[in-house]
Amino acid sequence: MSDYEIRQLGFSPDKFQEIEAYLQATIDKKRASGIVLCLARETDDIIYRSVGLSSIEDKLACTPQTLYRIASLTKPVITVALMMLLEKGLCAVDDPVEKWLPEVREMQVLSNPQTTGDDTSEQSKAIFEPIKEVMTLKHLLNHTSGLCYDFNAPTKIKQEYSRSRIYEACETTADFAHKLLQLPLAFQPGSGYFYGFSTDVLGHIVELISGQPLDEYLQQHLFEPLNMVNSGFSVAHDETLQVASMYGASTNEEGQHQLKLLEAYASNAVFNAPKIFSGGGGMLSTPDDYMKFLRMLMNGGLGSKSAILQENSIEMMTKNYLQANQMPYNIGCGINYDTEGYGFGFNLKVLLNPRTKDYVVSEGEYGWAGSTNTYAWIDSRRDLAVAVFSQYVPFACYPLEQELKKLIYDAMVY
Repeated sequence: MSDYEIRQLGFSPDKFQEIEAYLQATIDKKRASGIVLCLARETDDIIYRSVGLSSIEDKLACTPQTLYRIASLTKPVITVALMMLLEKGLCAVDDPVEKWLPEVREMQVLSNPQTTGDDTSEQSKAIFEPIKEVMTLKHLLNHTSGLCYDFNAPTKIKQEYSRSRIYEACETTADFAHKLLQLPLAFQPGSGYFYGFSTDVLGHIVELISGQPLDEYLQQHLFEPLNMVNSGFSVAHDETLQVASMYGASTNEEGQHQLKLLEAYASNAVFNAPKIFSGGGGMLSTPDDYMKFLRMLMNGGLGSKSAILQENSIEMMTKNYLQANQMPYNIGCGINYDTEGYGFGFNLKVLLNPRTKDYVVSEGEYGWAGSTNTYAWIDSRRDLAVAVFSQYVPFACYPLEQELKKLIYDAMVY
């Protein structure tokens, strides 16, 4: 793309070179093997910048058509799936979860979350009480249900998750949801915020409402209308499809930083349908595909072929639902993901206070990220949608999103 075209899309060509230099420096420092950056404004044009390799071993360059494991960027997709059902009058955000999953009525709640849970004294014993508040779809959508992840749960609930061997004991998405609801909650629904398995339960509820397996529902009602040809929980076998390898941080014998291939993330596994469709983090997609999803949101629910959502549904998704005593929030375990100044909508962080940033960003900017270091955000007031795809763990060990945001916003001339 020429300097003229970059200027036409509202960016300073000189400042844009700083973005490109930053991406290359990130690769040179071995903070990632490759990065694909995608930026869209109000026109049909998209700026793509691909730096580095999707596979170091095979010397394959990353491209907008490379397939990535997008982890928690799955969550906004599931949210849209539910909002589509809501628009048809098949559910409402204040509907009780027990309408579809009656075992919620029998859940137990940890009433002393600070306990060590080792039962060595009266003070360390975990105390459980029956669920008292009605868990709603809204609680699942904004992570105020009381469900946790095993990595960030209070000690006693972490022990219960481990004891249940939840990942090994399930054969279907339904099994997984039912097993989760046999485990205790960290708090009474609506009384706190805990990032967790809520969207996995939500994915199964989409199945129950629609009468379709989650993968089929998404394919028919979202991916096909948006022409997202390489997105899903698995993809059709295609020898020409390039799958990004996953890397982790390591050091060599001289103590120098390097990237280590994580063989547990086998590339050929993407062609095999999983037993469980994880609504919280199981999707695959390409930067090109995910930008179609983001542009639909930025354009008020309009896809290239048809309307996917009504604009008021997107407004509902991008409001803050957390109470003052539930903020500031974080996703746990000291993970350095930027939530300062943000509230939380439906599986999206929503900027409430732009003054917390050292760049000019709009109130209401929203987005989310995946643990494989995939990021996406939309600033509707400035007609900007951005996706940043890489493939390494641990998540947010470098401030990639924060640093890129500053460079991108500083490069914008309108």
